[in-house]
Amino acid sequence: MREVEQAARQTLREVRMAVASARQPTLQGELEGARQLLEAAGIAYTIEQTAEALPKPIDAVLAWTIREGVTNVIRH
Repeated sequence: MREVEQAARQTLREVRMAVASARQPTLQGELEGARQLLEAAGIAYTIEQTAEALPKPIDAVLAWTIREGVTNVIRH
């Protein structure tokens, strides 16, 4: 029974990691969302992008940063 419990817990961890990965925002997606939100709010902005692809962990952190920053700008 303990082996079944351990297998179930491991499977649950793996499913949670897969779901979390699927929900990770991308920098490109967040920049597009930022453009739309700022434009709709009448806020002037400049977006400078590089053509280089970033490692996924860095891309995700920057995406969350953009999302949080734009949310704060719109809110305040």
